[in-house]
Amino acid sequence: MYIMFNMLDIIKKMFSTEENIQKGVSVMAKRKTMTIQKRVETALLNGEALTSSAIKNRFGAGNPGAVIQALRFKGLPVFLNTNKRTGVKVYRTGKAPRAVVGLGYKALAKGISL
Repeated sequence: MYIMFNMLDIIKKMFSTEENIQKGVSVMAKRKTMTIQKRVETALLNGEALTSSAIKNRFGAGNPGAVIQALRFKGLPVFLNTNKRTGVKVYRTGKAPRAVVGLGYKALAKGISL
């Protein structure tokens, strides 16, 4: 009987902090879920190529274009590439063109900020 209670204590300590054990809430329940925008950003930064339908179905975005636009406004260089053979359009991250980076530095020098 003692062994059973000891094992339960060990399991509780593995999955919860002491204060959450008293309240009956696990640590997993306390974590915030990532937003759709953050999950799409993570996928793109990991090198994945995403279609609009993939963003809609996999991440649950109602408007994939708005998610991509928000990422672009955050400064992430997201490009829409079209496969010439299949015509499939995919979003990828890449390197920002020199002209865009140069314009950004000019704007900062003039005191323009968001």
